[in-house]
Amino acid sequence: MTGLRFCSEVKVRAVYLEGIQVDEGKKIVLDGDVHKHLAKVVRVKKTEKIKILNGEGVSALAIIESVDKKETSLSIESVSKSPDSRKFHLIVGLTKKEALEEVLRKSVELGVSSLRFVETEYSQKSFLKPDRISNILESAYCQSNNPWKLDNIEVIKFAQLEQMIKEHSSAFLMTLLDSNLTHPVTTDSLLLIGPEGGFSAQEEALLTSWGVDGLKLEMPIMRAPTAAVCGIGFLHCALKG
Repeated sequence: MTGLRFCSEVKVRAVYLEGIQVDEGKKIVLDGDVHKHLAKVVRVKKTEKIKILNGEGVSALAIIESVDKKETSLSIESVSKSPDSRKFHLIVGLTKKEALEEVLRKSVELGVSSLRFVETEYSQKSFLKPDRISNILESAYCQSNNPWKLDNIEVIKFAQLEQMIKEHSSAFLMTLLDSNLTHPVTTDSLLLIGPEGGFSAQEEALLTSWGVDGLKLEMPIMRAPTAAVCGIGFLHCALKG
């Protein structure tokens, strides 16, 4: 089991315990950072209820049985399994760390299936540390109550896009150029967003030759996180017809 994260929501606080298997009546003991946050920062009390998310569609309601110096003990009251409602796959050019972090958060909130970052002509050279990525994602799962984790978080080369595009039903590129959509939007569709400065003219030409449709929205130039929200929102609307 990896990944332990606590956060608060309006009614029931949530804890992200990646991959944990829960059943009604099961007892769970939390220690380490999660216990410390629950006991010393939030000051949870006995009989208080919290929600447990495992990243595999499971959401469980638990009641706190005890809180001591080293551990918080819980009992699972109910368990529900949500169908996998994740949609679309997102690829974003490596950009500044602040924007990368925001893209991670928005991808979870938007229910995206997978997220990759691509090296391009105008992209940044550095990426986020694994621990930082985990902390951002775990916090986002709790904040959004998204029961499904975000897949395939990695950095890829531009040349890898050609094969990836072939593996999806359709692919769309956020662009400033006039364009027409020729492929249908499906839950498997791929959305590509450039870094600051966008994709180069040569890169856009290659993407077009690989069967990617340009997607131009009548808006000013957007940062990558904003483009992700607008682009995924557009695909959702197009999917519903």
